[in-house]
Formats: sequence, C-alpha cells, structure tokens
Amino acid sequence: MQGKGYFYATAMLCGLLVGTLCDNQHFQRVVRAGFRLRGVLTHEVFRKARLVFSTLNLARSFVPLCAQAPACAACSPARSSGR
Repeated sequence: MQGKGYFYATAMLCGLLVGTLCDNQHFQRVVRAGFRLRGVLTHEVFRKARLVFSTLNLARSFVPLCAQAPACAACSPARSSGR
C-alpha cells in the first residue's frame, strides 16, 4: 500500500483535467450562443428599420434644401441664365 499517494495524485490530476475540459466546452458553447443571439438581434433590428423606412417611402418625399430656396442661383435656371 505504498502507492496510495500516487493513486490519489493521479486521480486528482485526472479530475482536474476532466473539469478543465468540461469548463472549456461550456465556455465555447456559451460564446457560440452569444454570437448567434447577437446575429439574430442585429438581423431583427435591420429588418425592422428596413420595414419602417420602406413604409415611410422617404426616397420619394425627399426634397433638397436648396430646391426650397427660390433665391438660390445654383438651383434656379431662370436666375442663372440671366448672368
């Protein structure tokens, strides 16, 4: 029974190795789930933004500020042809 200490040391080493491998596996799965969740949330935010902007139809109702000012010589062809 002189090898009892070596047996306990080996058992503790094996236990720690198994615990470390399980901890790393758990960490990898949690990180992967976090990346998936971030991707899903990003996708949903952009999908909602695209839906909102397509229903507002901002492209058709956009009027540049320069076109609203009648005194602007660059936008008004009648004023710029008089020069």
